[in-house]
Amino acid sequence: MVHKEHKASMMLWNMIGVIVLLHLCHLEGVFGDPGEVKVSAMEGHSVTLHTDTELHTDDVIEWMFGVHSPNKIIAEFSREDNKTSYNSERLKNHLQIDDQTGSLIITNITTQHTGRYKAEIGRKSSVRFRHFSVTVYVLS
Repeated sequence: MVHKEHKASMMLWNMIGVIVLLHLCHLEGVFGDPGEVKVSAMEGHSVTLHTDTELHTDDVIEWMFGVHSPNKIIAEFSREDNKTSYNSERLKNHLQIDDQTGSLIITNITTQHTGRYKAEIGRKSSVRFRHFSVTVYVLS
């Protein structure tokens, strides 16, 4: 009898472990994320970070940036309100968001724009992530 209870207890703990792991993976955007896209650009050019989607009426997109990790919101777009806001002094005069796809366009790019970017596309019942690593080169 003790053996069956121990086996059932171990199965329960294994199931809990799997559920926790799946939850953590979902929070980090592992599912549905095609991986980090590496983008290189020459200083002064424009770069588009493509979301590879068409936005729906109720979609909201947040773009984040960071040198090592995309942790600061730099731009937000609401398709329903057709409203864009830019939240970064360093980047705001260089950013545009495509209102059909949510893709981020960085114009007149400089080395200050080198870093990691993340798009978080929110729909009623899901969130999709896209990750980018941008490197800007200077001609000498």
